[in-house]
Amino acid sequence: MFMLILTDEQLDWLCKRVPDAPVSPKGGRPPMDKRDALRGILWVLDDGAKWKGLPRKFGSKSAVHRWFTTWVRAGVFERLMRETGRCVEERGGPTRLSACFVARAALRPGIRFRRSVPGVHA
Repeated sequence: MFMLILTDEQLDWLCKRVPDAPVSPKGGRPPMDKRDALRGILWVLDDGAKWKGLPRKFGSKSAVHRWFTTWVRAGVFERLMRETGRCVEERGGPTRLSACFVARAALRPGIRFRRSVPGVHA
C-alpha cells in the first residue's frame, strides 16, 4: 500500500498556511503542534481510516480530530488545495489541477454522499 510521506520542506509550506491556535487568556494546556496535527490528519485522509484508527505516534485522536474540524470550518483545506494547485500549475504541471482535487477535507462535517451515486464512496 502506498503511504503519503511529506518532506520537512513540504510540511513547513503547509504549516505556514495553517492558522495558529488562539491563545487563551486563561492559560491552560499548550495546543498540539500544527505539524503533528497535519501529519495525523493527512494520515487519516490518505489511509481512509476512521479517527479511532489513528496511530498513537500522531498524538491524541481527539486533538487531531478537533484541529481537523476547526480547520475545515475555517476553510483551511479548501485554501490549501487552491494554493497547491496553483503551485503545480506554475511549475508546468497539469492545467487546472486545482479543479481535480476531491477530498473529504473539502466536505463540511456531517455531510455524506448517498450510496446511490455511482462511483462516489463516502
